Amino acid sequence: MLTRLRSGLTSPTSSPWLRYGWFCFSCGIPLFYGVMALQQGWGETIVQDDARQYVFWMQRFNDPALFPGDLIADYFQSVTPLGYVGLYRLGNAVGLDPLTFNKVLPLLLALVTTAYLFWLTLDILPVPFTGFVSTLLLNQTLWMKDDVISATPRAFVYPLFAAFLYYWVQHRTYPKRSRRRATLSSATVVLLLGLFYPQYVLVVSGILGLQLVSFEPGSRSLSITRRNALFCGVGLTVAAVIVGYYGLTASDYGPTITAEQARQLPEFWPNGRNFFFSPNLWWFYILGDRSGLLHVGLVRPATLCLGLALPILLWQRVSPIGQMQRGVLWRIWLAGLLWFIAAHLLLFRLHLPSRYMDHTWRFVLAIAAALVITATVHRLLRCQTRFAAAVGLGAIALLLLAYPIAVEDFPLTKYKIGRAPQIYQFLRDQPAHSSVASLAEEADNIPTFAARPIVVGREYAIPYHLGYYRRFRERAIALTEAQYTPQLSELQDVIRQYDIAFWLLDRNAYDADYLANSWVNQYRADVAAALIPFEQGTLPALAAAMPRCRIMAERGLEIIDARCILTQSE
Repeated sequence: MLTRLRSGLTSPTSSPWLRYGWFCFSCGIPLFYGVMALQQGWGETIVQDDARQYVFWMQRFNDPALFPGDLIADYFQSVTPLGYVGLYRLGNAVGLDPLTFNKVLPLLLALVTTAYLFWLTLDILPVPFTGFVSTLLLNQTLWMKDDVISATPRAFVYPLFAAFLYYWVQHRTYPKRSRRRATLSSATVVLLLGLFYPQYVLVVSGILGLQLVSFEPGSRSLSITRRNALFCGVGLTVAAVIVGYYGLTASDYGPTITAEQARQLPEFWPNGRNFFFSPNLWWFYILGDRSGLLHVGLVRPATLCLGLALPILLWQRVSPIGQMQRGVLWRIWLAGLLWFIAAHLLLFRLHLPSRYMDHTWRFVLAIAAALVITATVHRLLRCQTRFAAAVGLGAIALLLLAYPIAVEDFPLTKYKIGRAPQIYQFLRDQPAHSSVASLAEEADNIPTFAARPIVVGREYAIPYHLGYYRRFRERAIALTEAQYTPQLSELQDVIRQYDIAFWLLDRNAYDADYLANSWVNQYRADVAAALIPFEQGTLPALAAAMPRCRIMAERGLEIIDARCILTQSE
């Protein structure tokens, strides 16, 4: 029996029954996890956290009059990749509004990723069980993060990068097969990456560059084969066109913030909205969410760490992974590392350094850990003690399949539930240009659920393009000062300046610790002087006007008519 298990589980095979059987099991994983996630997200006032940035403005597809001249909507529309916009337009054309489409997409993206990864793993080592384990581990790490579930541009890196790796390894593995098909397929995927997630075109370029120039065993010189030159040349040409396009296309909201400018802003330091820098260099370069080589979320699931043992097993030529295709995983990892270093050196022109390693690590470790587990299972099946083999196999099965049970909030969706549906409906009934001013975090939901513009909101405080963020920062400081000033004239000036129709106020906005726990606390140094009267006990003008100008209240939130405030006098 153990011999049959070893043959069916850990021995290389070309049997279509085994391959497609394990492939079906693999596809069941994202279906199971995806349906779990979909159940959490179904509802009219539920939206994924990051989708509020990229999807809210797409309500313009059905009503172009929405968000007229709105800084936030116009900015996020301008930075949304063209392919991403086109796909959502297509979904909208067939009857799936952008917010609904956003909830359905993660399941589809996970399925495509799983399919490509399974066959990619089989090209590296033709053991179907290994393909199943790699897809299981990758799906677990994907659903323990909010990348794929967000269905934002970064979610598309997984299916597209998996597709590129598959065609690349196919080209390496089967030299006599159709080179044209592999070349055209990989070039198409590179183009799609440029349309959905341009940063990863650089990683793909690194892989192609490393493949183009190789060091042959027994030789002291680098060599370039004609076959590699054609395949890599086509891919690098497409990548160069994409990089050139983005490099030569000036943003309407540029320039990109420099490292020196970012260091001067509290937003980039601990407790800031976009925490990046840290005096702790170990944290900054190794563990940082946006800056680190080994982001702490990478160890979820911890079974990925098994992949770190692969070099040892390869050195010892442990069966069956001694038969794996060499030169794949290290090229993927090294390409990501090179661009991680470049992103640090060119901060922030290549955006965030960790983005080049986060996704790369997950692919490399999922495959590597699957290879290590395959070798472990193979060793257990050769064990002379059947009881020890059964216990070992049971422990591995339990670890792989039941791991998510021990993980809190699995699958991690980060869905946000709007808590003021009556306020949303009220605002929807107002003219499209009715702008809402608020420092409350609930303001982040208004563009999505009420389809009305806001002056500022925490979710939209993205500081990488100064043409946008300078204006946003000025607004945030002005609103903070206006909410706490005792001078009615100063409050009215801000209302006129930003054409504010309504003010959304937290009922506890004037508690002593409210600002300290608010996202606008990062602007505290800029508004410190304006807050002195409030801190000394003087009643803010907005609080004084609220009893006369309040329209409605819901769950601790007050809607105040800004036009009513303009009619008040000192």
